[in-house]
Amino acid sequence: MNNPATAGDLDDFFSQQNLGPPPAASGSVQSSVVPPTLGPQAMQGFGSEPAAGGNPFGAVIPDFLKGAKHPVTCCFHLLFKTLCLLVYLFGGYVWTNAVLTYIFCILFLAFDFWTVKNVTGRLLVGLRWWNIIKDGENGEEVNEWVFESLQDETQLDPLDKNVFWLGTYAWALVWTLFLIINVLSLNLSWIVFLVVAEVFAWTNLMAFWKCSKDQKERMQSWVTGAVLQKMTGGTGLDLGRFV
Repeated sequence: MNNPATAGDLDDFFSQQNLGPPPAASGSVQSSVVPPTLGPQAMQGFGSEPAAGGNPFGAVIPDFLKGAKHPVTCCFHLLFKTLCLLVYLFGGYVWTNAVLTYIFCILFLAFDFWTVKNVTGRLLVGLRWWNIIKDGENGEEVNEWVFESLQDETQLDPLDKNVFWLGTYAWALVWTLFLIINVLSLNLSWIVFLVVAEVFAWTNLMAFWKCSKDQKERMQSWVTGAVLQKMTGGTGLDLGRFV
């Protein structure tokens, strides 16, 4: 999960959209300080897609996703999950060698984790996260988590959000169910894979939930501060800022 190179690439992308780099951390855990704000012009470059009718992939986009703002991104949010589940459930009927089934499951699992973490979360719900290892004050390594969120949720599409959150929650719950079934049936041959799948799925879910929770708390703080500033008659106190 430690991917400084990816974080740097995303910082460059966000800086091109006039978002600026993420603020410095004040401790071992860092959350989003100011959710990034995008204007209409910047939002057009923030992963916009042509409508399903004018999209080169329009013929293969399912009907229930054609009304989404990012139909192709929605497809990829579900694609690797579907492939991984199909291989896990039916791979034994295709390959006599169980190792091939295991390898393909791991590959699709990794593809899905990377896609959700770095692409679909940013485009569908305006959230992103990463973690880096930094040197602490005493020379020890400190695991630093960074969470960012888009401030103006009105720029997000409801169908995009539903696809993202339903897919992310279902993905974590499905692997939890499979793990419980395998443990109760004493079928331990896939336990290692299921544990890895659980870690990947729940890491993404909890990280994006943290991004969303931070965003809502900071929006509430901003609204409260703005109201207080109005009530004090605009004394010059900058109470409407995120803290």
